[in-house]
Amino acid sequence: MLKPTQMQEIQDLKLRGYAENEIAPYFEEHGQKPPSQPTIRKYYEMDVLPEIPNENLIKNKAFDHDPFREFIIAVVKNNYDCCVSSIYDVLTEKFVEKGDFDFLPGNEQTLRNYVHYLKDSKIVDNTPENRRIYDRVFDTPPGEQMLIDFGEQKVENNLTVHFICLLLRYLPIQDGIPPSLFLNQYPCDICVKSTFK
Repeated sequence: MLKPTQMQEIQDLKLRGYAENEIAPYFEEHGQKPPSQPTIRKYYEMDVLPEIPNENLIKNKAFDHDPFREFIIAVVKNNYDCCVSSIYDVLTEKFVEKGDFDFLPGNEQTLRNYVHYLKDSKIVDNTPENRRIYDRVFDTPPGEQMLIDFGEQKVENNLTVHFICLLLRYLPIQDGIPPSLFLNQYPCDICVKSTFK
C-alpha cells in the first residue's frame, strides 16, 4: 500500500515536469523502493488526490459499535495490559451467555486487532499525565494559610536558578487598602515569619 507522502510526491513530480517513466528512477536515486508502474500511472493521472487514500481497502471494525465499543474501551482503560483472550471471555459472558446476542461480531484475533487499533490511535491512552493534581484547599482565616512551591529555571550559560514561590491565600483588606507584609499587626506577617523560622 502506498503511503500518502509517496502519493503526494508523485503528484509533485508531475507538477515539476517529470514524465511518468522518470518517476521510478527518481525514487531509486533517492534510496527509496519505487512503486509499481501501474501504481505510478494511477496517481500520475489523478488531478487531485483522494481525501482518504485507500478508502475502499479500509474494513469496518467488527467491535466498533455499541454496546461493544464502550465496554471494550472501559475494560482496556482499566486494565491496559490485560490479555485480549480475557477480554474476549468477558464479552462472551456479558453479551452471549446472558442472551443479549447469539454470537460476538468477531473472533479473538479480530478483537486483538481492534484493541491494537484503540491503543495505536490513542483512543485509549496509557501515558501518564504530566501535570500536578492539587488537593482541596481548606478555607482558613485571612493570612493563616500560604501555598509554597519550589522550582528551578535554566538560564543562559547553563546557569540554574532555584526559586521559591509563596502565595498567601488571601489578605484582609481594610478601607480598600491591602496590608503591608512588613507590618507585624497583620496575621499574614505571622504566617510568613513562622514559615522561615
